[in-house]
Amino acid sequence: MAKYSVYRENTRNITLSFDGVDLTGATVYFTVKTEADESANDSTALIQKDVTVHLDDTAGLTRIELTPSDTDVAPGKYLYDIKLKKATGEQTTVDYGTFTVKPAITNRG
Repeated sequence: MAKYSVYRENTRNITLSFDGVDLTGATVYFTVKTEADESANDSTALIQKDVTVHLDDTAGLTRIELTPSDTDVAPGKYLYDIKLKKATGEQTTVDYGTFTVKPAITNRG
């Protein structure tokens, strides 16, 4: 169980390496919510990213890029998970934990 954090309205890149996994045709889903729920389309997500273009498909290397608009979320502690869906349809939750949004001190700019 990992922990990630970001300052509100800041950029955050999360680089992932799936050793021995070919990501060709795969999707990596990143979701942040206040709590786990049964929403089939993740409509309660505060942040959701679907990564289909990877840094190096055959080497299993990808990056989740969070923009300032993605992280424009009220400061607090949330839950996140990362799910890998291979081109074959096989799905695996590869990581979950706490995602903290910290308040930004500088708001101009």
